[in-house]
Amino acid sequence: MAEAFTTEAKSGTLPAGISAQFGPKNVDNPHSIAGSYAGVGTVSVQFATTTPAAAAAGASSRDLPLPRRPLADGGALVTFPIFLRIVVNVASGSGITQPSDRSALGVLLPPGSYSSITMVLGDMAVAVVPPAGSPSPIEVIGQASEGLTETGVAGQGGVITL
Repeated sequence: MAEAFTTEAKSGTLPAGISAQFGPKNVDNPHSIAGSYAGVGTVSVQFATTTPAAAAAGASSRDLPLPRRPLADGGALVTFPIFLRIVVNVASGSGITQPSDRSALGVLLPPGSYSSITMVLGDMAVAVVPPAGSPSPIEVIGQASEGLTETGVAGQGGVITL
């Protein structure tokens, strides 16, 4: 799943055999995440199932304590953790501004100008996996995100405001 979401972030489409229903206004859509920062500089978005050091040590969610529930048709409702790393590198000679209300960048960095920002998020996702041999795709039906770390490198030069 992590590889599929990383592919979606780079190409704008999910691989065959996987469909997804993203959050309100496509907030969890990997392609829209990259697109929201594209006018600033280069953006990379990468998903992984490996727990980053900033995350808790793999504890199960209290809301979804079981990783897999069998369904009557032979499929399963599966919960899985997935981690997201977004890196925004601002065009050379520019800086991106975090205003005093700290809302524009989607991160909680102090107000100022940055030449790059890095965000690490953790998601708990829910997917419906069809029975073996079914032509139906895996359907990702929900995600809940939590910010784990946010860092920025102070920048100089012309300022870009989101």
